[in-house]
Amino acid sequence: MLKRFVSVMLVGCMVLLAMAGCAKKPEETNETANGGNESANGVEIVVWTGSEYANDEFGKESEERFKAKHPEITVKTVVHDGDRVADFITASAAGNAPDEVAISFPMLSKLVFNGLIAPIDEYWNQWEESQYFLPEVIENCKINGKLYGIPGETYLMGIVYNKRLFEEAGITKAPETWDELITVAKKLTDPAKQQVGFGLLTGQWVDWWFEYFVWQAGGDLTKQNEDGTVTCTFTDPAVIQAAEFYRKLKQEKVIQPDLTMDAATLNKNFAMGKIAMTIGTIGDTSAYTKLGMKKEDIGYALFPKGPSGNNPSQFGGNLFGINASSPKEVQKAVFLHTAHQYCREEKIARWKYDEERGLASLKPSTRNDINQLDYQPSLLAEKDAWNVLNSALHNLRLEYYAKGSVGKYIDTAIQKILSDDSVDIKKELENAQIIAEKEGASDFNKAILGK
Repeated sequence: MLKRFVSVMLVGCMVLLAMAGCAKKPEETNETANGGNESANGVEIVVWTGSEYANDEFGKESEERFKAKHPEITVKTVVHDGDRVADFITASAAGNAPDEVAISFPMLSKLVFNGLIAPIDEYWNQWEESQYFLPEVIENCKINGKLYGIPGETYLMGIVYNKRLFEEAGITKAPETWDELITVAKKLTDPAKQQVGFGLLTGQWVDWWFEYFVWQAGGDLTKQNEDGTVTCTFTDPAVIQAAEFYRKLKQEKVIQPDLTMDAATLNKNFAMGKIAMTIGTIGDTSAYTKLGMKKEDIGYALFPKGPSGNNPSQFGGNLFGINASSPKEVQKAVFLHTAHQYCREEKIARWKYDEERGLASLKPSTRNDINQLDYQPSLLAEKDAWNVLNSALHNLRLEYYAKGSVGKYIDTAIQKILSDDSVDIKKELENAQIIAEKEGASDFNKAILGK
């Protein structure tokens, strides 16, 4: 997933690959100081890109169209690999950060509260195409009511299931509640075939999927305070309910018996038909077809509703922010550059480009004025997944706040709760919260407050 966030200046419309190709020359690999300068022709902006995307042909074509629209703006691209957000923070302290930065949604608050990126409301409100972006998506680009970036590539999580196994078991629809999830998973579990009804990520990144069940129960794992600090809420009743449900799934023997299974192995078992249902990126059939699964056997559904009666989809991806230290004329130029990448004309051009080359794949659209299927008819056979994707777009939620700092404590607690039925769930979560507050949350808060 982290590779979703790597491309900063590449000029596509909706996908990161489009943006990847804006590097002028592959040999431009040396870091440079923040451009922010007026070039001979007007304003120069500095942007970073990843080396693996630096030769995207569509990106190069799109960049040329930008130059034709704005000859007064010179875009200087720098190939920069690694953790772009962390490196942006370091470069900002040194005074040589790029003018544009790709930010994964969970990292937005950290950059905002450290004053490293600028609000873009002034430019956004003047852009005639801003009205066509989904409000649900734009809200996730805001902090305390201010907008800090244009959304780039996005993804949505949901249930993925094996249509063939469902049909063989006489199941006509995906589960819509927790109770139905267990009932359906039982019907799909067959020890003789080494087949389980539901694949659950318990060997790594446990908090990633666990948070979805916490949301379904009506809570969250942390709370973001007004000053940007975090408070852990591991003892929220919803967290306890979700942990109890995890234990029930294990006790009912509907999940894989190997609790150490990692994500790659879980996906492989799903593709092989050893797992009938699991969690995945809605519409991303390639994750399983590359492992040998037939595309027509892959189905998608929204998450089941928990005790809260709600089932939000996790919304992820990146947005593009503007360096707060860049001069105003540079900030405006960066906005124009980013807006070009996601304008209607470029988005449609990217879809057509991919369709002609057999590269079309379903992606959630951040816009409501154009339909991907109108330009990529090869995807019409996946209309069911398309409908699920669009339904999920209207009930979004970002991953819990400060995930990177406190996630490992939840991982350890849930793994212990699953491996030992005698463990007191509430007490284990209380202990995890105490340690997380003392260590991970404390360090996160000190960084936010600059202490």
